Amino acid sequence: MDEEGSKNARKTDVAWKYSIMTLNEKYFRSKFCNQQISGTINRLKQHLTGTHKGIKPCPKVPYEVAEECKKALLKLQNVKIIRKATLEEMRAVATGSDNMDGESGSSPTMSNLPSKARGPLDDFERKKVCQRIGRFFFSSGIPFNVANDPYYLSMFEGVANYGPGFVPSSMHELRTWILKDEVTNINKMLDEHKKSWKSIDASDSIKSGEILALHLNKIIDEVGEENVVQIITDNGSNFINAGKRIMETRPHIYWTPCAAHCIDLLLEDIGKLKMHQDTLTKAKEVVRFIYGHT
Repeated sequence: MDEEGSKNARKTDVAWKYSIMTLNEKYFRSKFCNQQISGTINRLKQHLTGTHKGIKPCPKVPYEVAEECKKALLKLQNVKIIRKATLEEMRAVATGSDNMDGESGSSPTMSNLPSKARGPLDDFERKKVCQRIGRFFFSSGIPFNVANDPYYLSMFEGVANYGPGFVPSSMHELRTWILKDEVTNINKMLDEHKKSWKSIDASDSIKSGEILALHLNKIIDEVGEENVVQIITDNGSNFINAGKRIMETRPHIYWTPCAAHCIDLLLEDIGKLKMHQDTLTKAKEVVRFIYGHT
């Protein structure tokens, strides 16, 4: 499944409500003009916004629907840009382009290595190597889109830079020191991201669940909705209200009250019971006496 999703995926996209599905689901139709559309749901959004991406615009779409779909397409484009930047950063970590001094460098790639004359023998040898790579994919049942992974090219760049005599990593190496080093690299990359995280001063609006939901939704959009599965807050009525608002508009995100705050409230209520209140009052007096007589 590609990043745009398919018709068989969970129909959570905003544009599905403007479509009419066929019985066999090989295609769907526009709710407004009955235009037949095949492919992904983004084709419908392009049809409704009139972006002319291989499909004619809808002549009957309401303005507010077109604007809604236009915003959804723009959001998808921004997600792709962020994802591309993240993949480039992952590739930089994998190829070691970030040195220990924090200076950004660039690792030699196959595209900027010194070129040399290519002849029939080179083409023949490349064909044989590609056949071996294909055989590895086929025998292991590896999906073909794995070749689009940024680490795929990075792996072969490293082998090419090493030159003849390279010995591939063993299963034992993969599950021991290589895995350990990669965890360190990921944590290093995560630390760099943490430096850019910012807090929001919501002291003026903390009592309003509606405004808190706006703040939280803004953060979710910045991080990427597909990267968020849970929001944890305390048990205040304002946060409960904000959590419910978010779950109504984003069904796959769950709001959860803080367990520590739940326990704190439980103990506070237990302490109000008379059978415990008297004991706690005496205990506080003892503590005050001890602190006041060092």
